[in-house]
Amino acid sequence: MELTEENFENIVNFTDKPVLIKFWASWCGPCKSFAPIFDQFAMENEDVLCCSVDCENERPLAEKFSVMSIPSVVLVKDGKEVTQIKGKLNSDQLRTLADS
Repeated sequence: MELTEENFENIVNFTDKPVLIKFWASWCGPCKSFAPIFDQFAMENEDVLCCSVDCENERPLAEKFSVMSIPSVVLVKDGKEVTQIKGKLNSDQLRTLADS
């Protein structure tokens, strides 16, 4: 699910699931190789809401979370940022992050 400024609040703040938000850009090589891992994790883990933010199109959201490098994954619970991890993660790392 792609997050935008317009849908962010309605999606992230109104779920009881942990939310993993992947910040990426189309020109980023590591983002391209991370995308299938993140997408597979999303399909296999319905207890986690996995979303993406294109930093080129949604700069205000990247700024809101102080994303300085991509890819980055932010964990949000109950509408609040819990943690942010920079770099490409594997599915076990995503699971650990979602459970934290």
